[in-house]
Amino acid sequence: MDRDRLPLPIVHTLADRPLNIWPSDTQADFIIHALDSAAIVAITDPAGQITFVNAHFVAISGYTADELIGNNHRMLRSGHHPRSFFRRMYATITSGRVWRGEICNRRKNGTLYWVHTTIVPHCSADGEIEHYVAIRFDISDRKRMENDLLASRAKLHWAVNIDALTGLSNRRAFTRHLSTWLEQARDDGSSVTLGLIDLDHFKNINDFYGHDAGDATLRAIAERLRRFETPRRAAARLGGDEFAIVFLGETEDNVRRAIDDLLAAIRDPLVWNGLTHRCTASIGYATAPHDGMLESELFKGADLALYHAKAGFRNRAQKFTPAFTQALDRRMAQLNEVEIGLAEDQFHLLYQPMVPVSPDDAPSLEALLRWNHPLYGERTPDHFRDAFEDPETATQIGDFVLARAVEDIGRIMSSGVTFGHVAINLSGLDFHRQSVAYRLDRLLREHDVPRHKVCVEVTEGVFFGKGSENIRRELDRLHEFGFEIALDDFGTGFASLTHLRQVPFDIIKIDRSFTRGITEAGAEATIVHGIIDIVRGLGRRLVAEGVETRDQADILVDMGCDILQGWLFGRPCPVHALPALFKQLETQRL
Repeated sequence: MDRDRLPLPIVHTLADRPLNIWPSDTQADFIIHALDSAAIVAITDPAGQITFVNAHFVAISGYTADELIGNNHRMLRSGHHPRSFFRRMYATITSGRVWRGEICNRRKNGTLYWVHTTIVPHCSADGEIEHYVAIRFDISDRKRMENDLLASRAKLHWAVNIDALTGLSNRRAFTRHLSTWLEQARDDGSSVTLGLIDLDHFKNINDFYGHDAGDATLRAIAERLRRFETPRRAAARLGGDEFAIVFLGETEDNVRRAIDDLLAAIRDPLVWNGLTHRCTASIGYATAPHDGMLESELFKGADLALYHAKAGFRNRAQKFTPAFTQALDRRMAQLNEVEIGLAEDQFHLLYQPMVPVSPDDAPSLEALLRWNHPLYGERTPDHFRDAFEDPETATQIGDFVLARAVEDIGRIMSSGVTFGHVAINLSGLDFHRQSVAYRLDRLLREHDVPRHKVCVEVTEGVFFGKGSENIRRELDRLHEFGFEIALDDFGTGFASLTHLRQVPFDIIKIDRSFTRGITEAGAEATIVHGIIDIVRGLGRRLVAEGVETRDQADILVDMGCDILQGWLFGRPCPVHALPALFKQLETQRL
């Protein structure tokens, strides 16, 4: 830097105040040299025209000194800063004050760089500004690190708070916001309604169309939810096929209308890879302060309401009522009683005969669970259905039934009774643990019971919901092991014929609801006749349940039914009563 072009008096303004002690010429030379070596320096006239630049300025800007000198400093503007930024800067320096700040400039090649800038006005003796000295330091690396940090924080915020598949808030962010909204509601007395949304039979989409279609469906449902968002409404994906929506300060009527509209929007057809399918949802909702003021209370209420919505016909919304809590309390009390009953050996199995039409075949048996309740006496599973909806309790019951049935088969064989097999009912949960085929086979080996003495009986319900593919594989394995497979309650489900084709059933059991009206010339007789024709055409054996009269038995035999089961042949009885029952059956052969 040429000292003649940078008047020495400028030094006394660098600290924004006059110095009482002027530097010597040697000191001044050193100061100028230090600035020139370390800083990016430029001088402009009052109009902003560049009159001086040092080598650092030339290097960072990419312009030559000749290109810079005589041009306005605006040639370096990047467009990053708004006009108000420069208006404030000019207002400061034109008033004779020093301005400091960070500026983003544009190089000759178009790239951007950041400089920390100090602009010092140099005034004449009469106070007029003669020129400005701008001293800059390159802070581009620091700004890049700051931007990287901000980007990392943004990514972290996204990862922590946003559901990656749908772009909606995730459970963590939603519950945090819900707590804040409830605090505000406590302060101002407003309402907060929480709705929990569960897609009906979503697993079928994954099973039939594949997981890509499932993901596309979730994204589409999320987009439909997003359309309902307003400053007073927010949606989130809680996980899997579960979503949530919250309404702030809205009336009950408005909430109900919005939820009905949302259900209708979800029902709109979805198109994926040229395939059209429909999706429905069930919604349960609860409102603060009426249904609770804590986050946990609102979630519990909405979840109970959702449970009741799904327990009905689905594809609907259900508002929480206190009766749901009472029902939950009863359910929990029953679960506790069932666990105590299992621990105290209050459960046992009874056996009902299945009588073959052919006199060459021996009767078989079905194992039926009973609970000898200490207060209410013997109870059928219809009286403790809730226990089968709780996975842990249902698993304990399933383990008991398998173990006790195999033990009892060993006792029946030891008693000398000649029988075909014992049918053991399995639920979907029995298939969700380790392989039921291997568990059952291990039990049989422990009690020296051959495989052909066991028939595994399932209903169509096991094929709906999670794990249906695994259940099909397990049924195939059971069949390969030599166990017979029976489909119970045939005709009451939604896809019986499909299951007949896909699953290796040996026996089909007609539900008792068809048998009941078979003696009348009506639909039941026609349906049963058609079922028998289909089943026999597929080479399967057929059992008619609920046979209570000789007329029903005669009609079923004439139609070609293979096996009859019902009170006509005997009520369910314990193991020790089976020898007497089988003697009685010898006199009742068809």
